[in-house]
Amino acid sequence: MIVSSGVASHSPATEFRRFEDFPFWTAGVVLRGATRYRSAGLTHVTAGPSVQIIPPGTAYHLSNGAASGPWMEAWAVFSPPTHWTRLLALPEVLPGIRSAAIPATAAGRSMRKEVLDGVRLAAAAPQWRHEIVASTMERVLLLAHLRSGPESALALRSSDERLRAVEVAILATPGHGWTVPSLATLSHLSASRFAHLFAQQLGLTPMRYVERARMERARELLLSTGDSVTEIAAAVGYPNPLHFSARFKTLMSMSPTEFRRHPRA
Repeated sequence: MIVSSGVASHSPATEFRRFEDFPFWTAGVVLRGATRYRSAGLTHVTAGPSVQIIPPGTAYHLSNGAASGPWMEAWAVFSPPTHWTRLLALPEVLPGIRSAAIPATAAGRSMRKEVLDGVRLAAAAPQWRHEIVASTMERVLLLAHLRSGPESALALRSSDERLRAVEVAILATPGHGWTVPSLATLSHLSASRFAHLFAQQLGLTPMRYVERARMERARELLLSTGDSVTEIAAAVGYPNPLHFSARFKTLMSMSPTEFRRHPRA
């Protein structure tokens, strides 16, 4: 899936050009400075930090978008899996150029941390580089959608930045082995205080929220992949597929197999 990737600090004079016969997707995260895209006779300057996604067949010219100084980016060339379709649908700022700013919020800080952690981990474990880059990209793209208002019934709802950081973490990685103490650590609150505030503001206990997030991800995987129910159960944090199927049926009023055959909202 990942063809090539890297991170680089470019001089102000650095320029890139991609032609319309390029067969892969390109993603870039501007970490410092600004970039200037020219596509279809139009120009757009994007200041970092920000995420850019360019589909195959889009010709563009990329250069420094600032008056002076270097710019730094992490980038990847890839062929996306089917379930990334919605994640890649960022706002189009030029024909074929999709972009989203990384805001100075809890979600934005999580996005930057994901990128930097991914870069460090890929450098430390080059034999797993492609897998690390793919995993990092998926989480960053998901966070890019969450910060602007996702379609999911579990859209970020808390007005407390500490709890919003926890929501972002759960929705980005619902299959993680979350516990109330581990979630409380993310909020910098005691476990009891965190659990009380979370239930008060969101109307769900932390672990019930985790379960809903896991089922949302399971629904998506059932419809967008050919993975087995056992594989999907493991991906969303259920090592026991029978337990997963039972909880799915309780919440969705049908089994995972029935949902795949006859999906409904």
